[in-house]
This record gives sequence, C-alpha cells and structure tokens, in this order.
Amino acid sequence: MTEPAEITITGCNRSKTGPMLATNYQLVASFCLTLSSAPSEEWIHAFEQVRRARRQQTGERLIPARIDAHGLVIKCRPEELQPRVSELQDDVAAANREFKVLLQQTERNATLEEKLRQEIEAAIAKLKFNQ
Repeated sequence: MTEPAEITITGCNRSKTGPMLATNYQLVASFCLTLSSAPSEEWIHAFEQVRRARRQQTGERLIPARIDAHGLVIKCRPEELQPRVSELQDDVAAANREFKVLLQQTERNATLEEKLRQEIEAAIAKLKFNQ
C-alpha cells in the first residue's frame, strides 16, 4: 500500500478571505485556509467525522468549517483566528490518521475478498455432477 500524503494547513488564501455579515448582524470574517493538497472525498468524510466526534466528546461549540475547491473555510472574528487554526490543525492531523486506518481496512477487505473469490473458484472447479 502506498502511504497517502498527509494533508496539512499551509496558509491563508487572502484573495478568498474577507469580511461578511453574520446572521446575528455582527461582522465576522470568512477565512480560507490553504491545504497542502486537494483532499479526496473519503478524506473530507474522515475530517467531518473527526469534527462531529470532537463536538460530541467535548460538548463545545465548534466553529463551522467546510472544505471547498479553494481550501478549508471558517468564519470567525480575526482575534479568534489563531486558536481556531490550532484547533483545526489538530482536526486535520486526526483526519489524516482516520483516513490511513480507512485505507488499511479497505486494503484488508480487498485482500480478503480476493482470497474468497479464489476459494469460490477452487470449490466450483472441484464440483462433480452425476449425469
């Protein structure tokens, strides 16, 4: 199995970052954090699972985070940015670990499935029918 490249937060896309009006009529900023590579759908799913698990375990209210074509997008006040980025770096690292486990399970399942197919073929080849 080829080791997947770990995804990391590498910076902030200034052209995709700017002020916005929140639903409670307060100004916040939408920050687009750049990632080291474009994540797969499976990795994004692992990231979302990590975020859900953190929310359930800690009971804390996490800032919404979504991944789009430009990177990882969050909305917060500028003074909250560094603590949020640190939190997200932990979540990205956890998603990398979850994704690696998922890939290992998928590979194991494929190996077991191939072995079972071979056993099925061998069993069919040994069949004897009365005619």
